[in-house]
Amino acid sequence: AAISLLKDTSVAGFIGAADLLTLGRLVVAETFRPLEIFSFVALVYFLLTYPLSLLTTAAERRWALHR
Repeated sequence: AAISLLKDTSVAGFIGAADLLTLGRLVVAETFRPLEIFSFVALVYFLLTYPLSLLTTAAERRWALHR
């Protein structure tokens, strides 16, 4: 749910998977270093989505307890 939140909301327009990949492709075209660039893009995306996923899981557990 958190991953789709990042992708599907207006926040994704600010920084989302497509934007990160586009920027990564531009940098690769300049530097000719795809492994390093796309590895960094993957790390940034993971660092954005994993904490959101943990927060969503915790919130779902909390709300399930209150029902």
